Amino acid sequence: MTVTSPFVWLKDLCTYFDWLHAGSQALAEGRPLPPSDTVPDHAIGEIMRAFHRIDETLRARRDELDALRQAAETREGELASARGEAESARGNADAALAALERIQEAIDDRQRGWDEMESKWLHDRLLLEQQIGDLDQRLHAITGRLKDHAQVLQTVAEDLTSAAS
Repeated sequence: MTVTSPFVWLKDLCTYFDWLHAGSQALAEGRPLPPSDTVPDHAIGEIMRAFHRIDETLRARRDELDALRQAAETREGELASARGEAESARGNADAALAALERIQEAIDDRQRGWDEMESKWLHDRLLLEQQIGDLDQRLHAITGRLKDHAQVLQTVAEDLTSAAS
């Protein structure tokens, strides 16, 4: 920066005052800076360059903010999708669990039925074995009596044969 006379500085201030005013309003409202043909090489030029640096910084930050907002929106969408998938999976798991419980109840019912049927079969088998045992005893008794009768008949037949001779 060069040293200039106060008159040149005042002239430049008056010349660029409108630009400085418009530039400060543009920065405050987030609009681009108005174009300037030349930038003086003293304090007013430094102010103008500072406005441009501020403008560049603001634009960069706005771009970063826009990118961050977009990334956040994308993440929110992904999160909502993941939530939906998780809720769907939870619903599927609940349905599968309910089906599993119904199947287990059916298996338990069948098992109880089989246990009851097995118990009945065992009872019936024991009754049949008892009846068979009773029949076997009766058959042995009848067989014994038949043998006795056969012996009596044989003795009678022998007696009749010896009396007839």
